[in-house]
Amino acid sequence: MSARWLEVQIPIPALRTATVIFFDSGGGRRVMVDASMDRQGAAQISGSGLLDGGLDYVLFTHMHIDHIGGFAHLSERLSAETIMGRKDAEIVYRAAQDINSFTREISEEFAALGVPESLVSQMTSLHPMVRGYGTYSRMEFDILVDTRFRIPGTSLEAVVYPGHTPRHRCASLILPQARWQPGTISLRGSRQTYPSTTWRWITLAVTWRASVHSPQPYPGWRTLPRAPPFQDPAGRARRIMEHHTLRSSQILSVLGEKKTAYQVADSIPWKRGGVGLSGLDINQKIFAIAEAEAHLRHMVATGTLRLETENGVRVYMRA
Repeated sequence: MSARWLEVQIPIPALRTATVIFFDSGGGRRVMVDASMDRQGAAQISGSGLLDGGLDYVLFTHMHIDHIGGFAHLSERLSAETIMGRKDAEIVYRAAQDINSFTREISEEFAALGVPESLVSQMTSLHPMVRGYGTYSRMEFDILVDTRFRIPGTSLEAVVYPGHTPRHRCASLILPQARWQPGTISLRGSRQTYPSTTWRWITLAVTWRASVHSPQPYPGWRTLPRAPPFQDPAGRARRIMEHHTLRSSQILSVLGEKKTAYQVADSIPWKRGGVGLSGLDINQKIFAIAEAEAHLRHMVATGTLRLETENGVRVYMRA
């Protein structure tokens, strides 16, 4: 089996590119993993020549727009069957069927984080499922995966487990003696997995053994050689855990009294020079609040903090 990577430009400054992977089973089966974000990404994929031999399957690792949005602009030229985790597909279908109810749910989730009412509407409008409704409403999936699935005619297996943002799942690929999952890295010889970015929900990294958010590792998983985003995966994982330790310390220092995730995010620095939440643009604010919530939930899972709900709003305090 051979694999090729394509780094596709996307209009998200914090990410810059999305990785699309092409597998050739050697037996005539060709698989594409993810499809970038938009029309421009689809054009880059088409122009790469990697679709010229046709495709049999497209595996979407998860429902985020930067992983599936480009397929809406590729589907007319492809006859491939599409594969998606069932939970993510259900979220996409539910949003497509009733976007108003789905939008209300997103607004309620921001409110539960303690986000001020003046910002809830703006943040909701930026949610990918709301902003990208025109794309999501056209998505259809042929094969829905609950836990584990072997792609026919290949040695590729997909295992689905909780992802790096609330509600969604991630499909991780298993190959003989190797593992690579968009969004995470595995340490060679290690049974721990770490998220590849620190501004996202860091739950997978810091709750590997202690939380319901954690997947169970499979023995023998290792990183694929030359996985494109990482030259030093062990160093990257170490820096992520150092970041988590720093964030946990900062959170404890501001929790003299109970606070919401928004209040915590508003109390700690987010950029060099001590820039606080007010110094971030609206998209950066969303990421910062989400990261604060992820750290807070982990600290609850490890017994460092307590969580209570007051009038539908989650508040955190020292245990």
